[in-house]
Amino acid sequence: MKSLKTKLLLSSLLPVIFMSAVMLIVLLLANNARAQANQHDMKAMLYRDYNAQLETAMNLALDSVAFFYQEYSQNRISEPAAQEMAKQAIKEMRYGTDNYFWIDDTDGNLVVHPYLTEGQNRITDESDEGSRILQNILTAASNPNGGFTEFERERPEDAGTGKLSSIRIFSKSFPSWKWVVSTGNYIDSLEQSLAEKSVIEQEYTIRNLTIVAVCAGIALLIYLLLFLSISKKILKPVNTMILSLTENENGHFPLEVESITVASKDEIGRLTAAVNAFLQKIKEAIAEANSDSELMAQTAKNINGMIDLLSEPSMQADSAAKETAAAEAPAETAASTV
Repeated sequence: MKSLKTKLLLSSLLPVIFMSAVMLIVLLLANNARAQANQHDMKAMLYRDYNAQLETAMNLALDSVAFFYQEYSQNRISEPAAQEMAKQAIKEMRYGTDNYFWIDDTDGNLVVHPYLTEGQNRITDESDEGSRILQNILTAASNPNGGFTEFERERPEDAGTGKLSSIRIFSKSFPSWKWVVSTGNYIDSLEQSLAEKSVIEQEYTIRNLTIVAVCAGIALLIYLLLFLSISKKILKPVNTMILSLTENENGHFPLEVESITVASKDEIGRLTAAVNAFLQKIKEAIAEANSDSELMAQTAKNINGMIDLLSEPSMQADSAAKETAAAEAPAETAASTV
């Protein structure tokens, strides 16, 4: 059978543990939601910055092409010379680490590229996942402000491994010569940055949960110590009352009972006062019973003394009669003999 202390501990500690667990779960869910929101915002920011970088670089490249076209339109140089100068400028232009530009025409022919053979038609070229690369580029470039395309292919160092990497391209048309200028690069670095941020977020979440768990453990320990202190004050007078009202080892209730001392004025204090009053009544009853018992014993003794006094003369007369009878008996015997 569980003691009152155990019942009090369970009834008070279990709700605290339950609420602590609920708070930890809520905090975990909130942290996960915040991490996902931060991840989404970070991805949007990285792509926004990357897109802005491509758009800025594209404007510089188109300004260069427009400059040579203007030289031709003002009859300073011939159109073939202007185009050749524009192609050479685009071929040599770099930004970032080693990002470059290339030009296709609207029929799908490669006009200029720093690393590929020029003049080939790539209109039917497909990416490693099966999408038509140049057709998508031409479609995106038909937008007056240009457009972005994405596809996947193996990096040169991953050739034959089947490992695909994402490429994001920005393209914009130069209608005067029916050119489409493009630039872009692998965006693995963006995904790597997102992965690093995700690891940081997870570490931050784990650290916060660890702090909360430690604080909750300390709070539970303090609560347990307070409970033990309070329960001791509550249960000590109760146990004293139990001992005062329990049979002793001989199967008898104690004849001498002491008052229970308690300083509190709550329900335990009032209960103790009531028990003390009850014990006082028991003391008075025991004292009265002892007094009556002594009186009865003295009365019985007095009665026995009176009986002894009254029976003494009777016993003397009886003894005399026996002596007379004994003296007369020989005389009668002698008379009958004569």
